[in-house]
Amino acid sequence: MSDYGYFAGGESLPPPQPVALTDSVVAPSAAHYPTIGRLGFTGSLRSGFQLIPTCWSVLAAEPALLLVPLVVLVITVAMTAGYAGLEGGLGNLVTDNKYSTAVRVFPIAALCSAVSSVGQAVIVSAATERLQGRRPTLSSAWVTTLGQLPRLVYFGIVLAGERTLTSLLRGKRWSIGTLAANTIDRAWDFATYLVIPVILFENLTVFGAVKRSGQLVASRWGTQLTARSVMSASLFLVSLPLLVLAVVLAAYSMTAGIGLLIVVVVLIVVASSALNGVLSAAMYRFAVTGLVVPGFREADMWAAFGRR
Repeated sequence: MSDYGYFAGGESLPPPQPVALTDSVVAPSAAHYPTIGRLGFTGSLRSGFQLIPTCWSVLAAEPALLLVPLVVLVITVAMTAGYAGLEGGLGNLVTDNKYSTAVRVFPIAALCSAVSSVGQAVIVSAATERLQGRRPTLSSAWVTTLGQLPRLVYFGIVLAGERTLTSLLRGKRWSIGTLAANTIDRAWDFATYLVIPVILFENLTVFGAVKRSGQLVASRWGTQLTARSVMSASLFLVSLPLLVLAVVLAAYSMTAGIGLLIVVVVLIVVASSALNGVLSAAMYRFAVTGLVVPGFREADMWAAFGRR
């Protein structure tokens, strides 16, 4: 067998044609790559576990990515505080009437969601460059993001609309409306997990990108769930010593303990957001190319997979 020939499921398959994910090249589609074959339960778990060190290595190599969610957090807090001030305070913004509250909150929710989408796009763009073996910069990632700015903002508004509608559905804790709202939110989050890289690298409308993301996620749901679960667990284990230190410190000085706790929570939020962006980029790359770890020869990676 040659380096680029292999058999899967008893059939000889053509070798994949490498197509780089760059800001000037449309992402690979089914026309460029055969779809990754059935991984099975153990294959999905293995791929999910392999993605975690990849994500951590990207973040370790590009610690500047942590600045993006930190800036987004600061901007979001500032905008929310300013908007609440214009509305006369949180008491006027959030009322007992959930319909009135939804109308009042939606503009700032849409604005914050749009800012968050743009921030995630910067991380995904930079992470994709790193996964391809290039040295990214925040400026180059920002240029790529600006090229899709209208669609990213539009998606942020759509996301805020979805959250607003489900908030209106919620009633008592175990009501049908609450259960329906929770189900819709989880289904939406699941389906749109790869929507940011799809918007960045594929020429689709926002709702076309949502559909495409849902298809990619559904084809690799086992790997995604494993990767996200392991990533959350690893982040918790990394932050646990700091959380314990904050609790111990609070026993001697409540002010110092609370201060450290706030810092730790902010660090967790920032790191989680950055890692989720990197994982989104890695999952998208895996879904369309089959590549898990940077540096692997593509033909060798594809030899492990069969046809769908």
